[in-house]
Amino acid sequence: MLSIGANRKSATVTSPGGTTEMGHIPDSPSPTKEPSPFKNSKRCSRCLERRPLSEFRHLRKDSSKRVVQCRACHNLAERARVSAKRSDARTQSLLIELQKIEEAKAQKRLLALVADLTKRFGGTEGLAEAIHATFKAAEQSGNVRTAAKILIAATRFVQEAEQQERYC
Repeated sequence: MLSIGANRKSATVTSPGGTTEMGHIPDSPSPTKEPSPFKNSKRCSRCLERRPLSEFRHLRKDSSKRVVQCRACHNLAERARVSAKRSDARTQSLLIELQKIEEAKAQKRLLALVADLTKRFGGTEGLAEAIHATFKAAEQSGNVRTAAKILIAATRFVQEAEQQERYC
């Protein structure tokens, strides 16, 4: 049987052969809690380094939750995103300008075509009659899609012809 003295400095062992003194028990270190190295840190999802919480932005202003990327990685990602957005905006702007140039070229071609057709069919009324006859033929044959395209083209032709007559 093991018994520890009242002052916890010595121990005795009782066995069938008698009592044996174990001697002095050294003081054990007091169980002080050392701060965990992981308590105030977090691992970045991008660079995978463990960093202090202060290097992670708050998820929301009023929240204690933090984002998954450290500030350095977040800043790199944000710079790349903004650069790509600027590049996309420049590309989009260029495409819009090119479309305007193409539309202007198409407008000039359309004006030339309207002038040619107007002369060929004997004026605006002759052109309108030819378009109407083509529309009626497509409508009677049951080709609705072609009839709709003819109607759209006719409307555009008439608008351009009227605009051209104003300038002449």
